[in-house]
Amino acid sequence: LQVDLKRSVQLEQDLASRLAQAKVQSGDVNSALVSLRELEREAAAKRSVYEAFLLRAKETGEQKDINTANINVISKAFAPLEAKGPSRAVMALAGLLLGFASGVGLGAMRGAYESLHETATSRSRRRGNDDRRPAVEDKV
Repeated sequence: LQVDLKRSVQLEQDLASRLAQAKVQSGDVNSALVSLRELEREAAAKRSVYEAFLLRAKETGEQKDINTANINVISKAFAPLEAKGPSRAVMALAGLLLGFASGVGLGAMRGAYESLHETATSRSRRRGNDDRRPAVEDKV
C-alpha cells in the first residue's frame, strides 16, 4: 500500500511538472504567434510600399518612351483685345426686358389663380354688397 501511495505521489508530481512545462510552452507559443502576426503586418506594409515603387518606376519608364522630338509651340497665346459676345448695355437691356416680362407673367398667373379659386357664392355676395352701399352725403 505504501508503494502504491509513493507511486501515485510520484505520478502526480510528474504530471504537475509536465503541466507546468506545457503551460510554459503554450506561453512561448502565444508570444511566438504575436511575433508572427507583427512580422506578417510588417511584411504586408513593406510589400505595399514595394508595389507602389514598382508602379511608379513603370510609369516613369513609360514616360521615357514618349517621343517629344516632334512637339512644337505654334504661336504664343495673347489675351484678346476686344471682348467677344454681346456688350454690357445689350445684356442690361435684355435683363430689364426679361425681368419686366417675368413680373407681368407672374402677375397674370396670380390673377388667374385667384379667379379660379373664387367661388360663385363669394362673387354673388360681392355683387350684392356693391348694390347695398349706403349713399355718402356731403356735410358741407
